[in-house]
Amino acid sequence: MSSAPSDLLPDLRASITGLVHDPRNDRVARTVRRAGFRGRPAGIVAARTPEDVAFAVRVARLHDRPVVVSSSSLRMPASVSGAVLLLTSGLRGVEIDPGARIARVQAGARWSDVLAEAAGYGLSPFPEDLVPGDGSVVRSLGFADVAGFEVVTSEGRFLQVDAASDADLFWALAGGSGAAAIVTEVRLRVSAGSGDRWDEALRVWSAGAELASA
Repeated sequence: MSSAPSDLLPDLRASITGLVHDPRNDRVARTVRRAGFRGRPAGIVAARTPEDVAFAVRVARLHDRPVVVSSSSLRMPASVSGAVLLLTSGLRGVEIDPGARIARVQAGARWSDVLAEAAGYGLSPFPEDLVPGDGSVVRSLGFADVAGFEVVTSEGRFLQVDAASDADLFWALAGGSGAAAIVTEVRLRVSAGSGDRWDEALRVWSAGAELASA
């Protein structure tokens, strides 16, 4: 690798609006280990905006560092040695376009975030006969009606992806893969839902949380 963490971190902090953590800090290092990652990253970025993601990728590329992405629900025993560890759990924004019946959902959002926004318009992001677990939207798209994605490429560029523009990448992302790009936003089709859907989902998610903590 061509540059030390001391060279990398100031460049990351130059334009990142989220937090940039120094992995040499003992508290930060312990947190990385508890999360299940192996090795010590060169830097850790807790992104607050999609622009943070793109900027972090460009800086990592400039410093010849790989990027490892962790979403709100992803804890994997991956090696982060020498990499920029990019946390997207802070991207929790959800916007509903009731006319187009589209939900624009950022990468760290959970299903409860989406349903809370959609319910205000009498809409639902999932079929009437299904209530998913309250996990990361991006990591559980198997039942969703996905219209498209906003991603950041390995060069740090934003790209809009749908089935017409790039079918291979679209279906890879919809299936939970597509390692060549980092999802910053997913666009979901929403439909009319009954007023009971929010209460039903809350009951299911609450029961799941109780079982998990039992």
